[in-house]
Amino acid sequence: SSSSLSRDQHDAATKQNEAEAKIAAIHAEVTHEQTRLQRDTDIIRWAGEAVALLAEMAELPVTTMEDDARHRRWHSLRHRLSTQIDIGRFYFPNYGSDTLGADNSTAFRGRRQRVLEHLAEAYDIFDEDDTLGDLITRRDCKQALVTERQNFISEVQRFIDPSRYVEFRDGDAIEQLKREVEAS
Repeated sequence: SSSSLSRDQHDAATKQNEAEAKIAAIHAEVTHEQTRLQRDTDIIRWAGEAVALLAEMAELPVTTMEDDARHRRWHSLRHRLSTQIDIGRFYFPNYGSDTLGADNSTAFRGRRQRVLEHLAEAYDIFDEDDTLGDLITRRDCKQALVTERQNFISEVQRFIDPSRYVEFRDGDAIEQLKREVEAS
């Protein structure tokens, strides 16, 4: 009789341990997803600012304005894009820094990730003084910037799964995980 009680206690303790392990695993998953959600939210905010800037840049070449005003705006937009590229380095650091650019500052060693490469390409397109020249060149500039913006958006989406992001942002997935914990 005491051995069956001991066996019952052992079985109960085993079930309790299994339940606690399951709860801990689900809690770890919720914490991981909440951290990922925050990172994705930060990336979306940064990318949204970059997309708005690229849209503004694409319109400048075909907008009618005085040359001095256009040049001031052009320099301002280039400066803001350069800043966005640098901010993007926090989310998407260079890779291969052991061999490439060893003389550069740490954050600038190696190769840019593709997501930042599209912003750098846009900067290069917008860097040419002749993009403010004749109308044909300005239309080409606009189209090239639109293409880089679309490529940038596609690259950002590779890093954040938009449907998963919405599911976790709206709380559906986290609530499901919490229900699993309560059912344990």
